[in-house]
Amino acid sequence: MSKKKKVIATIAILLAICALFIGGHTYAKYKTEIRAIANGKIASWVFKVNGTDEDAQQKIDLAQTTNEKTLVNGKIAPGTKGKFNIKIDATGAEVGVKYDITSNGQYQQPSNFYYIYDGVKYSNLSELLSKLGGKIYLDDETKVRDFEIEWEWPYETGNTTAEKKEGDRLDTANQNSQKFQFDLVVTGTQINPNEE
Repeated sequence: MSKKKKVIATIAILLAICALFIGGHTYAKYKTEIRAIANGKIASWVFKVNGTDEDAQQKIDLAQTTNEKTLVNGKIAPGTKGKFNIKIDATGAEVGVKYDITSNGQYQQPSNFYYIYDGVKYSNLSELLSKLGGKIYLDDETKVRDFEIEWEWPYETGNTTAEKKEGDRLDTANQNSQKFQFDLVVTGTQINPNEE
């Protein structure tokens, strides 16, 4: 091959390469890449009982819920009465709350002792507590439930002399036990949003 043909072939090859390079850019398609970050904010959970959200057992001392003048040496006895509150607060929760109030036990309750809630007398703590459970919905205007529970240990029970004598005997036996106590457990659970 002659020198002239080699030069023409080289120029033709270079022109072809340039044409491909220029033409390649001319026919490039436009492409834009946009990245998105997906996230989900988690609804806050707030559930307080008597001002605390600690997972701890709370004690209610009945002697602290009555007039000190009616106590006998700082202890409850026949003729004493008082009241205590169970305050449930879901303010700030971004979900609905179902709450239950139960008792782990009630030990040596005096036989003449009873509770009063909403004008109804209960001689059994479990029966009373079953009336207190409920729900606080997300769109409720107030997220606080405050239950005032009264208690009373009447001084004398019965209508006849015999009934009063038997009541006095039971009260004396109850005073000698000195172990009356009960535990309250308040549980809050998120309501399924599909059920609200």
